[in-house]
Amino acid sequence: MFIGDRLRTTQLVRIISEPQPVNSTALHVTWQLRRIPAHYVDGYHVRYRVLPDYDRSQRASDVDDGSFLKDIVVGGSVMAHVIVGLHKYTLYEVFVQPFFRDVIGQQSNVVRVRTSEDGKLVFS
Repeated sequence: MFIGDRLRTTQLVRIISEPQPVNSTALHVTWQLRRIPAHYVDGYHVRYRVLPDYDRSQRASDVDDGSFLKDIVVGGSVMAHVIVGLHKYTLYEVFVQPFFRDVIGQQSNVVRVRTSEDGKLVFS
């Protein structure tokens, strides 16, 4: 089976724990590559977006347009990334996709996580 077919049809990446807030505007995401050697992966797209936060009476119209932003992580053996420039104490949805050349793989599991409040570090 061609590697591109495998990337397109099989979930090869799994976020292994809830992303951890590094500070009020950054999250540390870790994942695991499964069922394929890392040398068949050129890198990863770490995708994230703001979610409406109904606990804080935040309407969908108060958040970004709902589209996913993307950080590109180069290297198949890299299994972690820090997303920076996020909003303080905001709910995000995050997933990871491997890529090989021009083929984008299946997305990982999707996780939801909140950045911390200003001046507070949150670890679970």
